[in-house]
Amino acid sequence: MGDIVTQTYKENREKTIYGKALLRVDEVARFLNISKRLAYMLVAEGHFRVLKINSAIRVSADSVLDYVDRQAQIYEIQRWS
Repeated sequence: MGDIVTQTYKENREKTIYGKALLRVDEVARFLNISKRLAYMLVAEGHFRVLKINSAIRVSADSVLDYVDRQAQIYEIQRWS
């Protein structure tokens, strides 16, 4: 059982940015090397899974990494078309 827990922890640990599972919008902007304004626009357009705690917005690091993967795939498809 311990091996399964360790493996699950390692898999989930890899899906973090800056060692966090939830990011502030400014951290998303820094990670993607974009402006905070553009990061807020991407959040508003629904590109990331978001958790709202009172007035604070937190973005799933996993969804940011998924977004990067999707954008890379789109680029590859367009590049070879």
